[in-house]
Amino acid sequence: MPACACQDESLSPKTKFVLSTTAAVAPDLILATDDLVETHGRVGQTYLSHYMPAGVLPEGKPAALQWVKGFAMLFGVIKGIFDAGGIPTAEELERTLDLPENAKHAELWKAYAKKGADCEMVLEALVRGAKCEWEDNDFEEVWDEQLDALPSCDDHDFDWDLAEDVLVA
Repeated sequence: MPACACQDESLSPKTKFVLSTTAAVAPDLILATDDLVETHGRVGQTYLSHYMPAGVLPEGKPAALQWVKGFAMLFGVIKGIFDAGGIPTAEELERTLDLPENAKHAELWKAYAKKGADCEMVLEALVRGAKCEWEDNDFEEVWDEQLDALPSCDDHDFDWDLAEDVLVA
């Protein structure tokens, strides 16, 4: 067990908390923009979608709306992996989506992946979004007490490159 209390000697408890909390709030923030998607038929204003490659974003109202729902669903699955004590790597996310209890998500996963979006991309969006929230001090203002209660690690706290390597690699 590492002296710094980091899981797998890489994700510090504080970094994991920021990532997990970002994943927890993402579905509501993503779905809050579905009226814009329905009106304009584009995903562009959807929370965290600007971290996705443009080529994987759908066009047209029905496809865009389903994509947004799939994108939101993936963050819920990611949060579930964190809540179970796991690390949502791309491999773990794919494995979790394949579980029988997640069969209900098959159509949303298909809509999300239709133009080539994959698990790595949603995890990259998570890390980049968490990093942005952290650097803008938005996160710390709201979650300061919870963060202070967690053990610190000088080597791994808020190392976003490392977090992306762990989740996406």
